Amino acid sequence: MPHVDPLPTVLIKDENGVERPWTIIPRPETIEKNCSIRKLMELGSDNSDSDSDSDSDSGDNAKDDNTTRAR
Repeated sequence: MPHVDPLPTVLIKDENGVERPWTIIPRPETIEKNCSIRKLMELGSDNSDSDSDSDSDSGDNAKDDNTTRAR
């Protein structure tokens, strides 16, 4: 079995001032041009909630907050 290096970590203080190790997650060197927003969001996702759309308000129940309307 080949040797696999563990992912690098950094120590970050939590809200109580205790330093805890956080894993540095590697990301792709380049992001393809004209990449879909769903693909971009998956880059930072841990895929634990990939099936839920409860965070997005896009559809008939979405409120219009005048930020997407052209003036």
